[in-house]
Amino acid sequence: MKLRLAILLFIMALLALWALNQPRPPAEYERRERQRELARMDFERSYTNAVIGYRRTLNTFIFDSEDHYSKWEANAEVEFINARGGVERTNVWFRFRVDSGFDGRDDVQCHFDWKRQLDERAAVEKVQAGYKAFDACLDARVKLFEMYQKMGMKPTTLEPCGHTPRH
Repeated sequence: MKLRLAILLFIMALLALWALNQPRPPAEYERRERQRELARMDFERSYTNAVIGYRRTLNTFIFDSEDHYSKWEANAEVEFINARGGVERTNVWFRFRVDSGFDGRDDVQCHFDWKRQLDERAAVEKVQAGYKAFDACLDARVKLFEMYQKMGMKPTTLEPCGHTPRH
């Protein structure tokens, strides 16, 4: 009886030691920190490769406070050498996604955010078009004002043209 109890206790002790030595899955915060580190590394590689004529990095921001990686964003303000040999600045936006690796771990990957870049470019072009329309209207009003002056008429003000630049 004592022998059976000793063998049983010995086997239970071996099982407990075996269970303690098994690799545990990482805790949620450890997994999230690993994903953040992978995101930072991939982001640095991605923005230097995404900008043609890359010269240097001015600022980088990674917005990774959201719980889900698909909501993470990153922005890099970089200088690049343009086609004429001058130096310009630009902002490039990136998003993240997670793919499962061969080892069963999640790998964070960074990709250029084309949609955001196109939306920002469209907004800038819209503002520029508003200024062009305003300038054309203002030029017509100035010419009309000059014509009134040549004819001897004295207009008191330039009437507003109705086109105003939008911000």
